[in-house]
Amino acid sequence: MALHFSPLSRDSDVSIFSCGHADLDEFLIEDSMEYQQERLSVTRLAYINSEIVGFFTLVTFLHL
Repeated sequence: MALHFSPLSRDSDVSIFSCGHADLDEFLIEDSMEYQQERLSVTRLAYINSEIVGFFTLVTFLHL
């Protein structure tokens, strides 16, 4: 049972992901791909076997 990470892609089925926090679930399911396409963030999915068990997103930030 090893944890591995994979980049979010159009082929990633995140529709059934639930971590118990509605805002986080909504971000992953509804917004993360769009943000990634707009180069506002990158998301990595955490898997055990073929099940998504978590994710993290790195967000670009420019402070002038």
